[in-house]
Amino acid sequence: MKFISGSAITGFIIITLLYQFNLTRQQQNKIRQMEDEKITLLDKLIYQQNIIDDLRQYEQINRMLTAKQLQQEKAAAQQHNVRQKEYHHAIKTNPCAAQPVPDSVIKLLRAAPAQRTAAAASS
Repeated sequence: MKFISGSAITGFIIITLLYQFNLTRQQQNKIRQMEDEKITLLDKLIYQQNIIDDLRQYEQINRMLTAKQLQQEKAAAQQHNVRQKEYHHAIKTNPCAAQPVPDSVIKLLRAAPAQRTAAAASS
């Protein structure tokens, strides 16, 4: 009877050790899987951070270009105002500017764009 009991205990210990070994292997596999997922998530995070950095850089460039464009538009508007004042001052003292433009000149001016359009179309 003692021999059977000893065999049963030995069998129980072996089964318990095998179960423990299998459980440890499953836990190690789970840990490896979680580490792989962590690496994948870190790769995604790095990729997204690079995209965010690029977008911030593009935003900064866009802001600089917008500021430059606004500055150029403001300068063009100021230049237009100066030239318009110069023009009005020049025609104020010129007696020719007070007279109407002859009809023949108006016809020539209107015909010129039409001729250019026709010439461009035939090219």
